[in-house]
Amino acid sequence: MNQHGPDSHNNTKFNLNGNSMKQSKIGRRLSVLLALALASGTFSSCQKSSEHKARPLVPPTEKRKLTMAKNELKLPQTISTLPAPAVVISPQTADQEEISRLIRQYLEKKQLDGRHLAVDVLNFRTQSRYTFNSSCYFTAASTYKLCLATLYYDLIAQSKVALSDTYLLDASMTDEGEAVAGTYKTGDSIPVRELLKHMVISSDNTAAHVLFQHLGGFDQFKTLTCSFLNIQPDQAYLQEGNLINAQILTACARAIYSAAQTTYKQLLEDMTQAQTSRYFNLLPPMQHIMAQKYGSFENAMNSVGFSLDANNPFSLVVLTDLGPAGEQVLAEIAALIYAHYHPDKLQAEQILAQAEVFRNYPVYTAEDQPAVVNADGADN
Repeated sequence: MNQHGPDSHNNTKFNLNGNSMKQSKIGRRLSVLLALALASGTFSSCQKSSEHKARPLVPPTEKRKLTMAKNELKLPQTISTLPAPAVVISPQTADQEEISRLIRQYLEKKQLDGRHLAVDVLNFRTQSRYTFNSSCYFTAASTYKLCLATLYYDLIAQSKVALSDTYLLDASMTDEGEAVAGTYKTGDSIPVRELLKHMVISSDNTAAHVLFQHLGGFDQFKTLTCSFLNIQPDQAYLQEGNLINAQILTACARAIYSAAQTTYKQLLEDMTQAQTSRYFNLLPPMQHIMAQKYGSFENAMNSVGFSLDANNPFSLVVLTDLGPAGEQVLAEIAALIYAHYHPDKLQAEQILAQAEVFRNYPVYTAEDQPAVVNADGADN
């Protein structure tokens, strides 16, 4: 609920074979090679570990803090033991080729293992789209709230829900007993307008719990989301906790943009107030540029946002499992994409030149490791 604190949610993750250890010089070279392959090609599928254990569907809390004890950092395993990816080169537009070059050079400069992030860029004017690991699941943290808000504003547009409707705050809906916005307490009736506002701007968990419980629960909310976005239901999304992929969030972004001046005008205005100086807007040149919905919990650090200028309106989704250090990655990728579309305002080469080697990977237990993800390449 705290704007400056982590968003905690149920963390269902997949297994990455082997334990983390310090990279050798050879390992670092191999990391670069893998990053290049990941940025330009496609793995055949996302693989779920046989050790994966399902966890409860409803995310219990966002209150736990990111601590160094919880997120002790060290370098990842040398990647020479990993199977080589099957690379498929897809036809690309000039726009996609340039974004691919930027992401490829960024991963190389950072010496960043591409398995730990997903990127999805959609240009609404040209419909050109670049995807990287877009079909693979990461812990959603509070990014699920954008889907929930989108669904509600659609129901409001259909007159099935009214902003003035009030929902009772039942004790079973509270996040560890917290009031909504520090004001509404158990037993209060809260206007839908207030619930949506606080859920988007301050990532209020209790407000989100009230909203999805009134849809029939967290699992029913996800089923409704698939129907609303016209996407094929996926068991990993529907049944395995608070997971999400960049494809789902981009579909959500597309729906918002399609009615940005009508159905979703208030949602976009609220997104401009959500963490205006962090995540995508962290770097000084980017502050207040992106409207976004952020999410963080333990090793998950995510954001989905918009730049809606008239010439090149686009959406951006970045999901990571890099721990607190992942926020710098979100910020740099956002700046790179913005620079690609606005070279008169920001220089991509300068951002690449200033990017430092990524050294701080989180440590995972055997039951709580990151996804083995794939690079989708670019698509239209």
